[in-house]
Amino acid sequence: MAAICQNPAPLLELGGTVQSTLGPDAQPIYTPVLGTEVSDSTVVGVPFRFEVGESGFVHLDLKSFDFDAYLVLYDSDGVVLLEDDDGLINSHSRLVFEAEVGQEYQVMACALFDGRGKFSLQLSSGKPKEYTLSEKWKLEAINFPERISHPEGKGVD
Repeated sequence: MAAICQNPAPLLELGGTVQSTLGPDAQPIYTPVLGTEVSDSTVVGVPFRFEVGESGFVHLDLKSFDFDAYLVLYDSDGVVLLEDDDGLINSHSRLVFEAEVGQEYQVMACALFDGRGKFSLQLSSGKPKEYTLSEKWKLEAINFPERISHPEGKGVD
């Protein structure tokens, strides 16, 4: 069982976006996947919690131009349900899953390689649009100027 935040984490509303900063108070995060994939560096994160009004697909998008984004989703017992690195565009992260009504979830907005900086975390209903390879390349090109303007970013693709 994974450790999750003991204090009530900030609430993430369905359809909402949180703009925040992963700062020096970010807590170290460990999962078995992280232990094998990035065992040579620290992963830090901040928690958020959410519930849905009805069962169905939702998706979480974590975007940062300052660090390599990573998401970890837990159930109310602290069991890791899903993890993602780079599931969106460039080093942004995305989780898509079927949420159950009445279940409280906790998501950790994480930075690989002990990164710090600004981020946005969005919770949306439904499945996201699937991008073609051509569309993904175009989106990556659009994000490129923003990426190179943040030289402090770590793990930048």
